Amino acid sequence: MLATALWLGCSESTPVTVSVAVVGPEGPCTGARPALALGDLGATSLRLTVTGRGEAGATPALVCDEVVDLSGSPGAADFRIGLDTAPLLDLLVEAFDASQPPRLVAAGTAAGLNRTPRLQPLRALLAPAARFGCTPGALQARRAFHTATLLPSGEILVVGGVTHEAPSGAPAAGSFWLTGAIEVYDPGSGTFRTVAGEVPGGRALHTAVLLQSPGAAGPFDLLLMGGLTARTGGTEPALRVGGASDALPLVPGAGAAGATALVVRYYPWSEPPEVHIIPASPALAARALHAAGVSQGQVVLAGGLADPAAGLAGATPDFEVLPEAGSSLHRGPFALQQARVGAVAAPLAADRMLVFGGNLGSADAAAVVTEAAEVITLGDPPGSATATFEAGSLDLVASAAHATLTPIDGGLLLVGGLAVLPGTARATRPAPLGLRLTRVGDDVRIDEVLAEAFEPVAYHAAAPLHGGDVLVTGGAATDCPVAALCPSDGAHRYSVTTGALARESWLVTARLAHSLTVRDDGSVLVAGGLGLDGASLTALADVEVYVRRSAEGKPDRFGRGAGQVSDSRCQR
Repeated sequence: MLATALWLGCSESTPVTVSVAVVGPEGPCTGARPALALGDLGATSLRLTVTGRGEAGATPALVCDEVVDLSGSPGAADFRIGLDTAPLLDLLVEAFDASQPPRLVAAGTAAGLNRTPRLQPLRALLAPAARFGCTPGALQARRAFHTATLLPSGEILVVGGVTHEAPSGAPAAGSFWLTGAIEVYDPGSGTFRTVAGEVPGGRALHTAVLLQSPGAAGPFDLLLMGGLTARTGGTEPALRVGGASDALPLVPGAGAAGATALVVRYYPWSEPPEVHIIPASPALAARALHAAGVSQGQVVLAGGLADPAAGLAGATPDFEVLPEAGSSLHRGPFALQQARVGAVAAPLAADRMLVFGGNLGSADAAAVVTEAAEVITLGDPPGSATATFEAGSLDLVASAAHATLTPIDGGLLLVGGLAVLPGTARATRPAPLGLRLTRVGDDVRIDEVLAEAFEPVAYHAAAPLHGGDVLVTGGAATDCPVAALCPSDGAHRYSVTTGALARESWLVTARLAHSLTVRDDGSVLVAGGLGLDGASLTALADVEVYVRRSAEGKPDRFGRGAGQVSDSRCQR
């Protein structure tokens, strides 16, 4: 462990010490985990980069940087920076080996150097590059189908989900109950803290949007929209493994109801940290298994089940639009072309939102194709029309449930999904879907077909990485010999340069229905989900972190090569 003393402000000020630790070696994310030293990774130098942000969520700018030589095994390194350099200062710590050019072996961030930290001293947890490693601490509560939202403070707020642990009595195999528990991830220590307060009735399969905040100090308002909540008392399962006659492999249980919107106000500096639950304005319609997308600051919620207990008969053929800030300018509901359950949505253009799949109520096979997607126009008033695909593309289109749709440079990346047949979505695809979509005039074009590269079918997670690539993790196939769904330990990366979707690495723990959060330093946190215990799906507490190496020979976002520093030196 290396202690880095940062002198903030004038030379007479008291230094803030940042200790550096490394994520433990691969293996089950349970039990005691041995510490990993920088030397175990072959690290011979550290690059310390101080970045500043003018406001929460803004793109970081380089303040200064230094390189620390580890060959002499120094006990500490120190340098000075000014408190007034930027409202929010972070420290990026990168470890390199002796290769020429140097190769990144681990990286991590200490966030908020110039604010009073809740946890002293500040710490930077480094994750080994190009492989997933378990964090020092697991989730306090097992959960899946939750949300994990990055805050301007660098923390990650984890809300709700389902667990296989029954609130009373013995758990039933294949049944899951809602949780309203909230906890927060401290990236410096790699551990979670339980937050005082919870979401009443629990919440799962919801959408969470961070509202405008006063800065990195909080409090932070998180708008929760839609999802499942408890119908009565929360004693009956809210989600269950579906039978042969059910439309999906996982379906709402008797204890689930559609959830309306509310605001979780998080106070990070209270001890312990706490949340207050605030009624949301506007009053959004209750919907579960809906599609949600953000375009130009506007959130679109489309389709879903108004009444989960009614099954597909409770599908709602409408959408609503509201500003990301959650103001009272709520618009809708407006009519969709097709009722959709388990669809996905993402911006196709500044004023266009593509909603794909989930049309489980289609009456015949032809409708499953022609009604696969529709385009929402965010005009005044908003409207919707069935998506028109370019000539020759329609035979490549197949509606899907529980796919992922991720914005990429010049279009959208559609990955996975349960093949939709008339009235159901339980069949796997002969070749799982992977398409790059773009808009050409009023048509949608399929630029690339990536079906052969992706093994899992659904309930995976996808997120854009720094640099424009997309990381796809976990997921499940329904042709599992031992259970209803078999979780995957795969991690795939779509390259915007090569146009290929290829395996990037392996998760330590196979999982589905997990969260995937990309932090400001480019590292990725994979938390919770469902895994297999024998032949039963159980909620996980396992958490993994991942750092990707930059493309060889390419400069980073500050124009530096691997291990290099800029002309902006930190005072030594």
